[in-house]
Amino acid sequence: MQIKQMLIDSNSRFERAVRATEEGLWEWDLKANKMIWSPKFYSMIGAKLGDEPSFDSWLSNVHPDYVDAVSHALNQHLEHGERFYVEYVGKNETGEYGWFAINGNSILDINDVPTLVSGSLRYIEEEKQKEEKYYQKTNFSMPYMKALATQFLLLIKWKMMSCVIPS
Repeated sequence: MQIKQMLIDSNSRFERAVRATEEGLWEWDLKANKMIWSPKFYSMIGAKLGDEPSFDSWLSNVHPDYVDAVSHALNQHLEHGERFYVEYVGKNETGEYGWFAINGNSILDINDVPTLVSGSLRYIEEEKQKEEKYYQKTNFSMPYMKALATQFLLLIKWKMMSCVIPS
């Protein structure tokens, strides 16, 4: 009975930690070609809880302009063991496009072939909007600062030339 209670407590802590991250979890059994998505993952991409999770159904939510980048990152991970992380635009829970970050890691068999990939999905639209605002702010101010510096240098040059006493 004590072991059972320890497992229940451990599972409860894990579930609380997962809910606190605001990330959707996923796992893909490559041999059986079966996926498992957490309820958060379903809701993040606007899928109905209970729909059969699959790689193709998730990939159909990725904006067409990002499908190749996502597929390439996953293939690099599966073939070469490179870190699987990619930011992409995909459909969110309201069906609109927004920014996501997905990452994962594999379990390998004795031949170093991936058999299971697990990871998380995070909705990063807010972070991308902040990034864009910062970019716009710095891109606006940088040309302004360069123009101001140029005018200042021209003023100094003009002052220096006006101070020259003819001989």
